[in-house]
Amino acid sequence: MIGHAIGGSTAGSLIVEARRHALDFGEMNDEEAANFGRLLRRLYPVIKESLGAERVYLVSTMAFYPHFHAWLVPWHAGSETRGMDYLVRDGSFTVDEAAAAAAMVRDGIEAAPVGAQG
Repeated sequence: MIGHAIGGSTAGSLIVEARRHALDFGEMNDEEAANFGRLLRRLYPVIKESLGAERVYLVSTMAFYPHFHAWLVPWHAGSETRGMDYLVRDGSFTVDEAAAAAAMVRDGIEAAPVGAQG
């Protein structure tokens, strides 16, 4: 399942969550782990192209809930920070900005053929 991360460091941040309960990759079966890889391969180019991101950070901590979820955070060239400093900064954005970013990513996913590689 994929949703927009409200309260993330930037508009366009996504959360990917496992459908079945699993804490981490060690608890996923082969099909689930492979599906996650295929999903990332499809999402990365869409996020980069639709949001103008140079990179996409992937973060997964399972710090608060014992259930697998991963954050995909677009990073833009020219940002003042990188890495963890970028991820923990106050990236305040409006609901309208989040909705617009989510719509651009959704449109990009719908336009990208399944199996497309970036």
